[in-house]
Amino acid sequence: MKKIFSITVISLLLSGCLNSVTLPNSNTSNTASEFNQNSLLTEEETNTIRLGYAIAFVCINTEPKQQADKWDKSMSKFDSLLNALNESERAKLRGGIMVDVMTPYLVKNQIPVTPDNWKRLFNAFKQDKKLFDGVLAVAKEALPTYGFGSDCSSSTLNNVKQVVKNIMVTKNR
Repeated sequence: MKKIFSITVISLLLSGCLNSVTLPNSNTSNTASEFNQNSLLTEEETNTIRLGYAIAFVCINTEPKQQADKWDKSMSKFDSLLNALNESERAKLRGGIMVDVMTPYLVKNQIPVTPDNWKRLFNAFKQDKKLFDGVLAVAKEALPTYGFGSDCSSSTLNNVKQVVKNIMVTKNR
C-alpha cells in the first residue's frame, strides 16, 4: 500500500512533470465527489494542496510501515481530487509536488534553485536510491517549515487532511 500513493504521484509527475513550475510557499485539503469541477483553485489553494501531497510523499517514503500506511491510506482518498480538477489545475499540482520535495535539498547543498536543476535532480532522484533517500531526508528535516507540523505524526496528517478538506468544502459552495 505504501507504494500506491508514491506510484500515483510519480505517474502524475511523469505525465507532465515540471512543465509549469511555480515556486511553493503554503499549506494544504476533501473528496472529489464534493468538488465542483468548474471551480478554479486560487494559487494559494493550489500551493496548499500541492504541499500536502509533497508532505505525504515524504512521509510515506520515510516512515515505518505502520505510520506510512496511515499516510498512504488517508492521502489515497484524495486521488479522485486530482481527477476532478481541470487540466490547468492538475498541471500546477503535478509540476510542483516534487519541486516542494526537492527544493530543501537544493538549498541545503547550495545548488541554485532553477527549473533546470529541478529537472536534473528529479531525473537522478528517480534512478539513484541513495540520492532518493538523501533528498527525502532533507525534505523531512524541512517539514516544520511547511506549517502543518514538525514531523510525520498523526497530528501532522490530520492537519494536512483538514486543510485539504476545508479547501474542497469551500470550493463546493
